[in-house]
Amino acid sequence: MKIGFYIGLFCCCLPVWATAQFDAGKLNELLQSYHDNQKVMMGICLSQNGNPVYTRNVGYADVEHKIESDSNTRYHIGSISKMFTAVLIYQLVEEGKLDMDTRLSQFFPEVTNSQRIHISQLLQHRSGLVNFTNDSSYLRYMELPHTRRQLLDRFAQSPSDFEPDTKAAYSNTNYILLSMIIEKICDSRYDEVLQQRICKPLGLRNTRVATIINTQDHEAQSYDFRSDRWVTSTQTHMSVPLGAGAIESTPQDLCRFIEQLFAGKLIQDSTLQRMITIRDHYGSGILQFPYNERKAYGHSGGIDGFQGMLIYLPETSLAMAITGNAWNYPMNSVAIAAMNIYFGLPFIQPSFQKHTIEYTDPHRPEGSYRNDKVDKVMKISKQGETLMAQALGQAAFPLQQKENQTYVFEAANIEIVFQQDKEGNYTGFQLKQGQMDVWFEREK
Repeated sequence: MKIGFYIGLFCCCLPVWATAQFDAGKLNELLQSYHDNQKVMMGICLSQNGNPVYTRNVGYADVEHKIESDSNTRYHIGSISKMFTAVLIYQLVEEGKLDMDTRLSQFFPEVTNSQRIHISQLLQHRSGLVNFTNDSSYLRYMELPHTRRQLLDRFAQSPSDFEPDTKAAYSNTNYILLSMIIEKICDSRYDEVLQQRICKPLGLRNTRVATIINTQDHEAQSYDFRSDRWVTSTQTHMSVPLGAGAIESTPQDLCRFIEQLFAGKLIQDSTLQRMITIRDHYGSGILQFPYNERKAYGHSGGIDGFQGMLIYLPETSLAMAITGNAWNYPMNSVAIAAMNIYFGLPFIQPSFQKHTIEYTDPHRPEGSYRNDKVDKVMKISKQGETLMAQALGQAAFPLQQKENQTYVFEAANIEIVFQQDKEGNYTGFQLKQGQMDVWFEREK
């Protein structure tokens, strides 16, 4: 499975207030229901003002040997690793060992367009370099050990997708190269630099570059859900993703990392402001997520069967980290539900009942729907027996049939009511969420 990430994670539209009474019991009940219904196996940490207020693990680190996960279980975090790599680069910049305008050709002249690619463009996915994990050949070699030279040879053979700095496109290749630049400047391997500059100073005892998974050593195996059961997923060799996706950690360590980052313990505040400056959807190793009217910063990631998310809301000093090794439910839904419960916002406990979508051709709801006033497009599709909704640029979420043409996404308190004309054609739907009530018309 490829190294992945997700951009549009939070889609609620209610105001957020500082939590007055967090109902931990409700969140416990939700996580247990995920586990009981084979939806997810994961760990979560919520921390405010540097103090963990909720931690929980559900499921197994090792299904076959019935090893339950706990607070010391380490999960692969995929592209969240890019936040660590970006911090290391900025530390070197602050020390005068690197410059944002330094060209890639100074280190790896064999890479396409290296003379015109700057460090800043690698950080913000503006290099134009092809994302090597999107190549069809990647699946054939991702589980094999690679030397740095072998990776560079692969990159050197690839053309560019676009001219440097003309636009942005997510590419793991950028962060592999940044990892190698860190190694060249520090004259040490990436994992050693990570420990010296971030993990040891912050006391992150459960954060490191992963190797071959050993579930007897507090590491989680990852799983895919097939034929109503969990089956072992692929295992990418960690010499391949490096600082783009090779780190493993715990939710507690991740919360501490991002809290200390925003507290100025890793880089200067002026550098942090540069890191979180968003251009064409990307900061430097960090993304911006909307949660209601607030802005959250962080990253998400996925590798093999692992998925994770790390976010920080500066206005409320709240950090949330989710790490999971088995997913049969959208991570976005889990995140929204946990945040809504924490802030005391409306939340409906999911039932996980299977619903059959009853309709016949040609009257089907699948298609694109638009609301010009809010300039939003929603796509309705069907996956198996589940109807899915997806706002343009955001993650898809499942709809459960409540009655007739009324569907709900309980995790975010969303209700969608489809309308049909006299001939039975679907003409649009009313989307309700809290105080929001918006009409989406079907595009022709």
